[in-house]
Amino acid sequence: MIKKYAYESTPYAYLAISSVLLLTTHSALLLFGALALYIAGASIWVSRSMARSRQSRHHPASAYLNHDIYSGEPLDHYRRVNRIPRRVYEYLPFICLLTAFWCYRYQLTVDESVLIWPSMILFTIAGLWIWTMRAYFRGYHRSHSVSQLLS
Repeated sequence: MIKKYAYESTPYAYLAISSVLLLTTHSALLLFGALALYIAGASIWVSRSMARSRQSRHHPASAYLNHDIYSGEPLDHYRRVNRIPRRVYEYLPFICLLTAFWCYRYQLTVDESVLIWPSMILFTIAGLWIWTMRAYFRGYHRSHSVSQLLS
């Protein structure tokens, strides 16, 4: 039980420690270490998320997920929605939060910039919102639902 708890909480601990270091430290060496720890936490979280998702290599329909279906329409190729690559999509909340951290650090060095605070707040809200919505829509909330408790 303790091993599973330590295993599951590792990326969150990395992200929390690196976030505190990114916001408080002034040493270039500590900033580099905090950035490396942040990237490590995000990478662990993304790799676990991708392995647990339905589109992982363990899911039988994943081989057919990205194949184009020919419909015979000449303009069908242009009607498809162009999506961002999956790896970029998975890292998006971490990129937003890291951008908010760097906005905060930039605000500490430049006092006359008025647009830094709103952009920092918007990047923080966007990152947390994306992270929360993904957890909700990926079904993590269903593990505690009433229908599963009754069955």
